[in-house]
Amino acid sequence: MALSETESLVFMHIPKTGGTTLHRLLKAHFADELICPERFARLEAYSLEELSRYRFFSGHFDRTNVACIPGSPKIVTLFREPKARILSLFYYWKSHKWEVIEAKDLAGPRMAKSMRLLDFLRCPLPGITPNIDNVMTRTLLPQFVVGPNREFGMAEELVLPEATAFLDNMECFGVLEEYETTVNVIWGQLGWHRPATIPVTRSRDKFSIYSEMEEVEREDITPKIEQELDRLTRYDTQLYEYAVSQLATRKSSIPAPTPRRSVA
Repeated sequence: MALSETESLVFMHIPKTGGTTLHRLLKAHFADELICPERFARLEAYSLEELSRYRFFSGHFDRTNVACIPGSPKIVTLFREPKARILSLFYYWKSHKWEVIEAKDLAGPRMAKSMRLLDFLRCPLPGITPNIDNVMTRTLLPQFVVGPNREFGMAEELVLPEATAFLDNMECFGVLEEYETTVNVIWGQLGWHRPATIPVTRSRDKFSIYSEMEEVEREDITPKIEQELDRLTRYDTQLYEYAVSQLATRKSSIPAPTPRRSVA
């Protein structure tokens, strides 16, 4: 259903899914004063009156954050092949130069810079596990929980049904590996003109092009690394495959786009 002039839109930007381009494309449909400035999980710091002023919210939000937004906002998110997402995060963090890490006190990059990939994947520290252990699935659960033994805060047999049910109720979603289809489906469901071109805002995973980063060696994926990646994505892989199948279904059923101006 098309986004009305009074409805709000939320982009739940899961880290390292390629969401920066999508954020910018969505943002272009809203006047600056209608865009919430919060890009991290701090919506609870805003009053209801403040949140009511905005019609576009985009950030690293989970369901607890989204629940802070008044009304019934339409929700969009983007998925990425889960193992590729973890590897992207590791090399993104590891690519930061030491002087940048120290100057900005970047905890995640500091740990990644000091570790080999296998050690990183096995690390139990709270600065790492919430960023790599079935993150996409946890984001769609009622609460983002990573217990002492990596529990989900709910019975594990309920984890995937809960996540897929929330996904089914989203206005629209997509996957990085099918970016053009993703944009076409989302824009069609929101009732917007599809972009003539889809800009690339970053050279994906080539982090050394940025002044604060440097080239790092990519490690071979050994059987032990593959085993850890399997463990860390056991639910995310199922969720991702479900999203891919549902995207194909939605692609076949979206209506022809109707002319629509940007929100003023």
